Amino acid sequence: GGEYRRSKLFNLLFTYALARRFSGGEGGLTAHAVNPGFVCSDIWRHKSERTQRLYQMYAKTSSQGAEGILRAATEEHYGNRSGYYLVDSVPRVSSTLSYEEAAAEWLWSVSEGLAGVVSFGEPEPIAEDEREAVMTEGV
Repeated sequence: GGEYRRSKLFNLLFTYALARRFSGGEGGLTAHAVNPGFVCSDIWRHKSERTQRLYQMYAKTSSQGAEGILRAATEEHYGNRSGYYLVDSVPRVSSTLSYEEAAAEWLWSVSEGLAGVVSFGEPEPIAEDEREAVMTEGV
């Protein structure tokens, strides 16, 4: 439910913050968020056999799901600019909240703190209502 959506939102916020830090592909680095779509992978191993068979009928294989990641990593087009959000290998627009720079900088700062990384500058504080939105909404 909410935790899953929030984790996906955090992935996008972090990717966009990383992309801003390396805009223009400086040093050959780019950052993209990739949603492979519905993939039947080992994550479903705890479901019933019947459910697993149903997933196998409609979901992509792990190899098919990896195609978008490989495209983002290898196609020249995606190496020219950071910050793409790819869904099923197609560039898409993500949720409005995922583009909130203050929320992304707050997440970046929290991540640095958790990782024990020293920041090279403090982000502007995020307003309490924005922080609440980030913590309760999803992609």
